[in-house]
Amino acid sequence: MSRLRKTQEVTCKDCQSKYEKRVDTMQNWNGLCRTCSSLHTIQTKIKGIVRVAKKQCVDCGAESKTIGKLERCFPCSIPFKSGKNHYNWKGGITSRSRYERTLFIKVLKQEILKRDDYTCNDCGSRGVNLHIDHIKSWAKHPELRFEPTNCQTLCMACHYQKTFNRLMPKGLVWGNNLS
Repeated sequence: MSRLRKTQEVTCKDCQSKYEKRVDTMQNWNGLCRTCSSLHTIQTKIKGIVRVAKKQCVDCGAESKTIGKLERCFPCSIPFKSGKNHYNWKGGITSRSRYERTLFIKVLKQEILKRDDYTCNDCGSRGVNLHIDHIKSWAKHPELRFEPTNCQTLCMACHYQKTFNRLMPKGLVWGNNLS
């Protein structure tokens, strides 16, 4: 049973926001809310390179604490951090196979698991880490990738044995990219 801890309303000495603070943690409190404390720590580590200020978002007008030259609040900055605007964008080179695997997981995985009653077709085990196995290889038969009759439910150990023709070593977790 947990016991209720006494709290006290406090005000951040930097941003003046009010919030509840546990009384038993007051002796080590630096007078700052979590956000200001984190920003203060970053500022201290980088020593003068980072400026913390309240700025208005150029898109929605919301006022928030920012570090450095940021012009947008977090929700408004997301479109500028994905796709072509992401710093790691390399021209949309994701392989077709990877795209198809993602699509397969979204579209067919649950349908096949349900069809096979969440049971390994080889050993009959339930309630274990189940994989969807392509009877005819994903790589060698791309025309059968989305054909439910070419898929079966196998537990991790049986899928490993079918793929590598040997027993799975103890302690190995294999095939999580298919989950």
